[in-house]
Amino acid sequence: MNRMIGQTLAELTVCVFFSGIIFTMAIPMFSSTIQRNQQTQSINQMLGALHYARSSAVLRNKTTTICSGNTSCTPSKQWHRHLLVFEDTNENGQLDADEKPLQQFHIAKDALK
Repeated sequence: MNRMIGQTLAELTVCVFFSGIIFTMAIPMFSSTIQRNQQTQSINQMLGALHYARSSAVLRNKTTTICSGNTSCTPSKQWHRHLLVFEDTNENGQLDADEKPLQQFHIAKDALK
């Protein structure tokens, strides 16, 4: 007896159809998981910057400031993209020419929206 081994075209079509339905339902859940992970990463980066600023202030026994900005403090109230930690000797909240920047943190783009 000669038996054929394999699937018929109808069986393969049904399989592809159900796979498509499962993937269609899974993709939105996967993208929301990625977005939550990016938000968690950004929050952890911000917490790391805050912990660094606090420990620097304690170890150096000097006023340490954290602000939004790349190379200088920006007047923006939203802390995203770049955070700057520096020794604030005159306690004015701005990075002046005589003050030493300690660390610059980059926050993941568009994750905190």
